[in-house]
Amino acid sequence: MILKTRVSICLLFGLVLSAITIPVAHAATATTKVEFTQVITNPCNGESVVITGTRNIVAGDTGNGFHVQVQIKGSGIGALTGAKYEAPSTSTTVVNSPGAFEATSVLQFKFIAQGKVPNFIHFENMHITVNANGDVTAQHSDFREECK
Repeated sequence: MILKTRVSICLLFGLVLSAITIPVAHAATATTKVEFTQVITNPCNGESVVITGTRNIVAGDTGNGFHVQVQIKGSGIGALTGAKYEAPSTSTTVVNSPGAFEATSVLQFKFIAQGKVPNFIHFENMHITVNANGDVTAQHSDFREECK
């Protein structure tokens, strides 16, 4: 389940990078809304949680690069307990150059459960460096979950 989540999150990072290059090329600020469904495992009790929600992506030109903010609002249901979860979060990606670039995305999902089911947090930190030819020259991803 964690692998599925990490693949989905990497797809989100790709979506963020697309938001940097496509809409912003034609406007100072662009907004995109994307609906999603994914499964993540609560590390505190091993329960699979089906999360659905929206990603609101706002990309803007800073004059010497781009700034992208991703707001994610999700809710879910635990497969074993039927517990309801809320998962609001905000991610900021900063691109440091209009040509070749490097980008860092930091995201924290707080999975807040109702009732006696334990809450947990999903952390991710992703970094990518792309040269002027569009080749990825460095990439780093760090994912972890904690019981809270």
